[in-house]
Amino acid sequence: MPSLFIDVYKSVLQTEGVSMRRNKGVSSECDTCRVNNAVVEFDSDERTDEEFRTAQYALTQHRAVIERFRGDERALQMASKRNVQIKKRDGVFHWMKDKAANKNTSVPFTPLTHAKGKDANSVTIPLHFMMMAMYGAGVCIPLALPWIKTKANYNCTCSWVGLVLLSKRLGYIPQELSEHVDRGDENISLVSMGFFGTLVSSDLVRSSYISAHFSGHCHGGADGENQHL
Repeated sequence: MPSLFIDVYKSVLQTEGVSMRRNKGVSSECDTCRVNNAVVEFDSDERTDEEFRTAQYALTQHRAVIERFRGDERALQMASKRNVQIKKRDGVFHWMKDKAANKNTSVPFTPLTHAKGKDANSVTIPLHFMMMAMYGAGVCIPLALPWIKTKANYNCTCSWVGLVLLSKRLGYIPQELSEHVDRGDENISLVSMGFFGTLVSSDLVRSSYISAHFSGHCHGGADGENQHL
């Protein structure tokens, strides 16, 4: 049975005529999947049996690694929820961070089918904001002004905002931080490594862990949570 929130949420979307993107695409593809899937799909006269078996084996091993990574990330989610519930300061705290809009969402927005007059969308601004699913604590959504460059500095600022709000809510700073990101927009960079390294060297936290899935496998499973929030 769906929750009351989901029922009300869907009702509001239908009443207001708002459409939502269900699945987020990826900006890059996985070379391992692309190459081996192409070999598997070849007609039998275009590849040898050995090439077919090799491609199938490579895909099996590749998918097993991906599922293991996703399982590890799910385990961090559950551990984070448990640690917040029992107020375990030395336990891991995990969040997933991803841009939910990056200058591609104009507000206020009226669907064409519900436009009223020629000025329905005459005054809009491009909005971008970060979606941070903080497991056990809630959701943090830092907004950015339209002219802000949403790269490494913005990413780290959002992490800092989330950490400050989290510490105020919990009454302490979790000592084991874990952040899950995708492979885009300088999420994994020297700047982000330096940011989390500074948190450790300043004795604000004991350790920090940054994880990301393989290119082409983001926004599904573990890091597709923002489409449900």
